[in-house]
Amino acid sequence: MQDQMNATPTPHRRVPWNKGKVTRAKPPLRPKHVWSIRTKLQIKAALSGPRHVQFGDRQQAPWL
Repeated sequence: MQDQMNATPTPHRRVPWNKGKVTRAKPPLRPKHVWSIRTKLQIKAALSGPRHVQFGDRQQAPWL
């Protein structure tokens, strides 16, 4: 009888890592963070070749 009980394992439920914590929306990016990201993208575009267009023209890289 115990063999039959052990043959069907009970499903284990995972406990979420944030259980019991208060979650909320993230605050928006600050202008200095936006400019930091934009500058890094421009540097990457300049290093990878001419197929990217600068953000000053209000055009973006093909994947953005």
